[in-house]
Amino acid sequence: MVKIEDNTFLTVMDRKNTHPKNRPVLANTKNRFSILRVEKKWVSLDDLYMEYPLTMSDMPPSDLEAICALPHRKDEFLVAESGFFEGKYGRMFHVRLKKKNDKWKGEMLSGFRPLPQEHSSYSTPKSEHIEGIACIETPDDQIIVIMATRGGNGKRGMLVWGILEGLDTKLPIFTKLKVERILDNTHSFGGRDASDLYLEKLCKKKWRIWTISVDDPGKDFGPFRSVIYSPGSFTWENNGGLHFNPTEPIVGWTRDGLKVEALAEPAERVKGSVFSIGTEDEALGGIWQPLFPNFSIEQR
Repeated sequence: MVKIEDNTFLTVMDRKNTHPKNRPVLANTKNRFSILRVEKKWVSLDDLYMEYPLTMSDMPPSDLEAICALPHRKDEFLVAESGFFEGKYGRMFHVRLKKKNDKWKGEMLSGFRPLPQEHSSYSTPKSEHIEGIACIETPDDQIIVIMATRGGNGKRGMLVWGILEGLDTKLPIFTKLKVERILDNTHSFGGRDASDLYLEKLCKKKWRIWTISVDDPGKDFGPFRSVIYSPGSFTWENNGGLHFNPTEPIVGWTRDGLKVEALAEPAERVKGSVFSIGTEDEALGGIWQPLFPNFSIEQR
């Protein structure tokens, strides 16, 4: 989920294509993109029409898991699938929105694979699925893309970042720079380390990292538990580039009974809120909810 206007958000959904054995892939025709509006007395959710280029292979996308705004590019975003499945997918998309007469439409401009495909039938291990992305712009106008992988099954979630070039071409290129663990082995808040990624800008060259640890032992029926926490910060160093500064994790909010998979800016209509969250509570549905200040965070 990403904020696009004062009280309006663009959301993505992980509706998957199906892959029957020894048969062609069956595309899930349901929409992957929606516009969420925080109205005065309710929250509305409407499908967003997205135009796909005919030249893009194995469309439509499957299981869109992450989205972020591109810096200094109005209404332009990056959207990521979780990874490869049997040699398909593993893509990130450059998307642009347009608004006319209070209605939004989208256009997918390009797609690229940020991480390598190890072999022709490769499937990304679940613990390495991309769950969140964020972008920052360097002082020399380069775009750095940061991905958070989920972790789980005894493996840590990771922060992966690198330079994105050729954004205005049909085939942008991502060059990986560094990989760091989100948490060390002395900390764990749930079954996975990350279900989204949000960077809170503290000053010109420093960003606090926020992510979400999720437990869902009963899978589709929970019981769910989400811990929204900060594992540290990013700083930009003129001679050293982007640097991850891990700290003792700061727990901001805990949500029992909810599977939080989206973290975004606050809606202007909800005065005093500091974040917006979205849940995907599987068979139980999902909600949008504001978060209000945790004053113990401000004291650290």
